[in-house]
Amino acid sequence: MRSLRIPIPVLLALACLVTAARPVVALAVEFSRMGKILRPEAARFLKTWAARYHGQVPDALAALAYDTTNLLLRAIEEAGADDTGRVKAALEQTRFNGVTGRLTFDASHNPVKSVFILAVRGGRIELETIVDP
Repeated sequence: MRSLRIPIPVLLALACLVTAARPVVALAVEFSRMGKILRPEAARFLKTWAARYHGQVPDALAALAYDTTNLLLRAIEEAGADDTGRVKAALEQTRFNGVTGRLTFDASHNPVKSVFILAVRGGRIELETIVDP
């Protein structure tokens, strides 16, 4: 995050406001903002969710749960069994593109995810950039 001149470590932020020399910036697990779809995976997710839940819009936790479930199901499929050791090995090699962004794991098995940098300008929230792993 230093390259973006944000002076804090980012572990996981659902809604963290940071002040800097720039406008207020929100770091968020974000898949859409004010109707603008940022990722094709998000577009499919939102369409399916709205159809099933009568037009409701899912929140960030629903998107994270969706991604987590699909990540685990994919790892089990790649492992060829629900064997813990084989699933762990499959997760170690994963490069997952989900609703909430790209996901990999580092050598210590920590998730490394996309971060959406949002800026508040004139009372509006705008996408500043997406930092992918």
